[in-house]
Amino acid sequence: MDSPTTPLAETGLPPAMPAGAEAAGRLAYLDVLRVAAIAGVVVIHVAARHVDVRAAPDLSWWTGNLWDAAVRWCVPVFVMLSGALLLTGPEMPIGRFYARRLPKILVPLLFWSLAFYLFVKLSDHAPLESGGFLGGLLGGGILNRYWFLYMILWLYLSAPFLRPVAVLLEGAYLRVFLCLWLLASSLRPLLHSLWGISIAGGDSLFAEYLGFFLLGAILHRQQTPGWLARGALLLFVAGFLLTAVGTGLLQHARESFQDVFYRYGSPGVVAMAVGVFVIGKQRFGLRTTGDAVIRLARLSFGIYLIHTFVQIVLDRPQYGIELARRLGSPLVDIPVQAVIVWGVSAALALALGRIPWVSRVVGL
Repeated sequence: MDSPTTPLAETGLPPAMPAGAEAAGRLAYLDVLRVAAIAGVVVIHVAARHVDVRAAPDLSWWTGNLWDAAVRWCVPVFVMLSGALLLTGPEMPIGRFYARRLPKILVPLLFWSLAFYLFVKLSDHAPLESGGFLGGLLGGGILNRYWFLYMILWLYLSAPFLRPVAVLLEGAYLRVFLCLWLLASSLRPLLHSLWGISIAGGDSLFAEYLGFFLLGAILHRQQTPGWLARGALLLFVAGFLLTAVGTGLLQHARESFQDVFYRYGSPGVVAMAVGVFVIGKQRFGLRTTGDAVIRLARLSFGIYLIHTFVQIVLDRPQYGIELARRLGSPLVDIPVQAVIVWGVSAALALALGRIPWVSRVVGL
């Protein structure tokens, strides 16, 4: 997840610049979307406990489902933001690109995976095993929520080769690409889950996150069509209803949780992600970012890395807080706990960011 800057300032500005100078090189809508998306990630993880596999969806389940569905766009929007930043603007030699970008993912991934491994083992009084850590790190099994880092790492590796593709995707090429991508990432899983219709091979040709990566660059670089600008809110609402209601109906019909509408490449989530991205671009346009929004946006990666630790400490009985139990109803628990988890994580990211060298592990 990269700093939302204009192409001229894609790699960021030096810390010594005076207040307000960095804002002159940033686009407000990219920063605002980044702040909103990390809030959505926290909401999803807080709401997840209420969207369980119980056979008959009750008030708790529906509350969690509505919250979860409403922010499902957050991960695709993060990928779209990365595409908007990495696939537009001046080219960079591939060696320099990798040298600048890859450590920003690899260093935090290694540090926080080790931190979480030690945190869990020491909390459970379990033995430490170097082989277990290395195997989990390579296999992505240390903390499932860090899957995003592994996915974005592959997109970073692919970015230099995708830039020409993003430039060529206009007119008929763009329409064909979008149709093929939607068929592969959205319609294939839906057809298989609902009616047992299988279409072989599509998932190996068009990865759903690769599509979001390119789509972010396209929506950022090209002028938004009038019909899309006018219908962005309707697109979001339709996507939300499809995601929430579709998940609820499948849960009721099959008496088990079905995640086909929750998939980030599902039709409803794609619609919400595009709607949110376009609304952000239309609402905030190409204005420069205010300093307060910049500070919040810069904390987003740190919040993502830290918030699981905060949520565990707030929830598990051995730490004596048990916030979810104290808050009770999900009508209260989800919004209140999300705000607390976000706030504590932001404060910790800010504090760590002020420590020399340590700031690198929170993306500051």
